[in-house]
Amino acid sequence: MNSLNEMDEYFARNGDYIFTKENIVAKVTEQGNKIKDLQQGFLQMNQKLDSIILQRQNPKSLERIIPNWYQQFKEQPVEVQNKRLGAILNCVKYFRARMTVYYKIDLKKVIDFSSH
Repeated sequence: MNSLNEMDEYFARNGDYIFTKENIVAKVTEQGNKIKDLQQGFLQMNQKLDSIILQRQNPKSLERIIPNWYQQFKEQPVEVQNKRLGAILNCVKYFRARMTVYYKIDLKKVIDFSSH
């Protein structure tokens, strides 16, 4: 059936149709739900792809930035240094003469990428 008019004509017949309105509504609803599920899956796959692309681009960007970053960092006022550190450090914990640094970036990926 190509249009609503054809559907109206189909149901205008006196009881000699194959499908009931309820069956057609159920099938249309079912197909609509399948489309929504597929669209959601497509959106999730696009988000995953964007994440993978970002993960691959970040180490490349950092490889270009890091050599000059420390020199520029040393030359900045303390307030600017603190802001820059805040952008890359999640937190620093010091306990029993041991310091642990938690980064907002994955340094292992950066190191692995730069070793290739």
